[in-house]
Amino acid sequence: MSLNKKSALHYYFIIKIPIALFAIIFAGETSYCDTPPKVEMAKYNLIKVVLDWSLSLQSFSGAYRLVQYSAPKIAHSSEAQINNLEKAFEWHVIFRWEGNNIYRELQCLSCPSDTVGIEINALYNNTLETLLMEENGYSSGLKNIKDRDSLPIPWGVYISPAEIFGSYSDGLLIDVFSSGESFLVEAEDFSVLSHINDTLNLNVDITLDKNNNVMNIEWMQRPGEKFRKSLQENMGVNILEMSVPRTSLEFDNHDLIDGIMFPKTVTKKWWRGDEAILKELHSKRQSGEIPTDEELYIALYSAPVQPYAIQIFELENAMLNYPLSKKDFQIQWPKDVVLYDAETAPAPGEIAIPIKSPFVRIVTFFIGAISILLIFVLFIRWLKLGS
Repeated sequence: MSLNKKSALHYYFIIKIPIALFAIIFAGETSYCDTPPKVEMAKYNLIKVVLDWSLSLQSFSGAYRLVQYSAPKIAHSSEAQINNLEKAFEWHVIFRWEGNNIYRELQCLSCPSDTVGIEINALYNNTLETLLMEENGYSSGLKNIKDRDSLPIPWGVYISPAEIFGSYSDGLLIDVFSSGESFLVEAEDFSVLSHINDTLNLNVDITLDKNNNVMNIEWMQRPGEKFRKSLQENMGVNILEMSVPRTSLEFDNHDLIDGIMFPKTVTKKWWRGDEAILKELHSKRQSGEIPTDEELYIALYSAPVQPYAIQIFELENAMLNYPLSKKDFQIQWPKDVVLYDAETAPAPGEIAIPIKSPFVRIVTFFIGAISILLIFVLFIRWLKLGS
């Protein structure tokens, strides 16, 4: 997301929404839930803390490590599932980001044998460049890719600073809070701020410690508005308990870096349910053993989920909110790179000719040398004929 959008959204929420919220509170009504003004004020304060923090990161330049663990097969218990996780990848990452500009260099430290050694993607001013460097020394690159959607790494595959601060594939955390319902659950040592946005079909739970540091961001799946209302009215269900995680980010080892509280260790988990259990529940609904859709929903949202992949982020160094230049988002091409230009790329099935490559340079050199030699020979002959 661009910095201009961040500033605009920040102004909209911090300046405009509090006026409306205070009017609602002191009128004795609330658009969130039927709670006393004291609780509503605490909720508003936490929302402001979370969104101010999420908008505090505007640029990043640094390095970190990522380790990925994957489950070979889903298990029936979470303990067995976690014990079955296998180390699949380990990368060293150099990452720079500001607005829509991204530089990401992935060096594979522990990967399958067919994996590229180093992959670099540089996006600047909506123009993408890529470089692949294989273990055998061969490297190839592509320049002038104008379609931003061609970015080869989809959102969320690798943990990024923007994701840590609450961004998602299509926007910022403040976009999620721009409409919908918020709920606050307070305990002695922590608070959980939950938000449901039916317009964006996004649900998030944010856990804060007693010092209001964000400790956990969970992107949840919850029933739609129609079923939530039905479950509350007909079954007396606490809607906050009707949720299953899809992805979660757990933060640890917070440090104040350049004035921003940054978690130096982040654990991301991807969650899913047991397919056999889910199919069994749907079969019971079809047979009538589960008599109503409401009871089916309660059973589905009570079914166990397990992490099928875990990724751990370990920060090495970082500069936050320092201005970055075009140079920070450019690839330093190796001398022997085979480089192609996307603007002059051939149609599918045609032979692509690189912008420069060792073979092309050698052929060009010999052609040039032979041409000069022929010109020299012809010039000598002409002199002899003239004499």
